[in-house]
Amino acid sequence: TVNNITLKNDAYHFAAELKELDGEVENRLIVGADKQIDYLNADSAATGIEGLYVLQFPDAASAKSAYDYYDALPYVRYVEYDSTDDFSLCSVEGGYDFTPNCSSTVTSNIDDAIKLIDKVKGNDLPEIKVGVLDSGIAKTNITRSRLDGGYSYFEGKNADGTSDSLGHGTKVAGTIIQNTLENVRLYSYQVMVTGTGSETSVSRIVSAIYLAASDGCRVISCSFVYGNGGDAINQAVSDVADNGTIVVAGAGNESRSNVMWYPSTCDKSISVGATDTNRRLASFSNYGSLVDIYATGRGLTSWNTYGVVVDDWQGTSAATPVISSICALLLEVEPDITVDEIKSLLVETGIATNEDEMTEIHRYVADAYECIKTLTGQELEKTDLQFEQAGNTITYNSSDENASVFYCNNSGSALPIAYKDLYASNWYAASLGEEKTLRYFVIAATAYAPGKAKSKTELLKAPIYNYEYGYLINEA
Repeated sequence: TVNNITLKNDAYHFAAELKELDGEVENRLIVGADKQIDYLNADSAATGIEGLYVLQFPDAASAKSAYDYYDALPYVRYVEYDSTDDFSLCSVEGGYDFTPNCSSTVTSNIDDAIKLIDKVKGNDLPEIKVGVLDSGIAKTNITRSRLDGGYSYFEGKNADGTSDSLGHGTKVAGTIIQNTLENVRLYSYQVMVTGTGSETSVSRIVSAIYLAASDGCRVISCSFVYGNGGDAINQAVSDVADNGTIVVAGAGNESRSNVMWYPSTCDKSISVGATDTNRRLASFSNYGSLVDIYATGRGLTSWNTYGVVVDDWQGTSAATPVISSICALLLEVEPDITVDEIKSLLVETGIATNEDEMTEIHRYVADAYECIKTLTGQELEKTDLQFEQAGNTITYNSSDENASVFYCNNSGSALPIAYKDLYASNWYAASLGEEKTLRYFVIAATAYAPGKAKSKTELLKAPIYNYEYGYLINEA
C-alpha cells in the first residue's frame, strides 16, 4: 500500500539489502508485482518495499529465463533489467529580510516570496525536509547546520551520505541553502561518487526515492538524468507523490527538444529546464513540452566541498535545486499542496520567456513571489525607484530612505534584474542621491528595501549623444 513506502524500517531494510547484493548488475532484475513472486534461482534479493523486488541472478542466461517468466505473469506490473547505462549529471562545467546572494534568488523572485511568507506566517514555519539524490553533501561551514541525515550506497563512504569527492551534490545543497530559511532541512542520499553511469543503477535511484520519502522528505531534488529504468523509477516517483512528496528533476543539457530522461519525464515529477540571468533559454538546456518549468541555471553562486564560493555553477543541475527550493516554500504555506497543483501554479504565475512567441523553446520561468501571493491572497508593498537624468548622468532616489539601488549595463533584448555589486562584471551598486555616469545605451535598474518587494526593473536609455565617449546614436 502507499502508506508502507513511508515506513522507515522497510525502506532502510531494502536499501541495506540492495547495498549487499553481489554480482554483475546486468544479471539483476527489478520486478514490480501485485503479490509475492517466486525468486526462481536468484542468488540473492533485496526486498522491503511492498511489491518491489530486486533479484540477483548468477549469469545472463538465468536472468533472461527469469525475465521471460516474470513478463508472462498477469500480476507482474513490470520487469526490467537493472542498469548502469545512460546516466549523466545535469551540471555544465564552468534573516527574514532576505538578502539575495545568487542570481537565481532574484530572477525567480524568491527573495520577495520569503518576505511575503514572513508577513503571512511570521516565525511559525513548519520544518520541511529536502532530500538530495546526488554525489553526497560534504559537511562544511555552509552545509553543516542544515544537514540532518542521509544514506550512502557505497562502502568506505560516510554512512549518512556526507562525503562528496565530486562536489556536485554539495553545490546543489548550496543552491537550496541560499534560497530557503533554516527550517528547510537537508538529507543527503549518495547514489553516485564520480558522476558516471557505471557506478550507479536504477535500483539505487529507486531505493533512494523510497528512502527519502520514508525519512519524511517532502521534496526530493534530482540533478541528474537516467536513460533506463523508466517503469521502476516512474512507479517510485508516483508512489511518493501520492504520499505527498514532490520529486524535482533536471531535464538535461543536450540542447534538444523532448528528451526522454528519468526521473524528469516521470508522470508525477517536475521537470526543470535552465535559463540565463536574463531569463532567456540557456544554450545547453533541453526544452519542449516535456519540460514543466524553467529557472536560472547559468552563472549561479554556490560552494565547493571546502566551503569556498564558486560562481560558475551552471546546468539544469543548478536550475533544479532552485525549483526544489520554491517547492519547499510552497509547502510552508500550504502543507497539503500536491505535485499537480504545484505544476499548475508554476505555469499560471510564471514569467514568459517570450510573450509574443510561446513556442516549445520559449516557456515559463518560475516566479516564487507570484506563487505565494496566489496561495495566500496577500502581497507586499513595492519599493519605489525614482531617477533623474541630465545629459549622460543619472541620479537614483527612493521614498524609502533604507532602499538600495543596483543597476547593470544591458545590450540584449531581455531585461536582467540588477541585484548586487559583482566584482569584474557590469552590475553596480548606487547610493541614493549619487550621480552616476551613463556609459552604455541601455541601463537596467532595480531598488530593494527591507520588508518590501523589489521595484519593477526600469529600463533607462542614455542620451542620443554620449559626450564622454564621442559616439552618436541616431533615431533609426
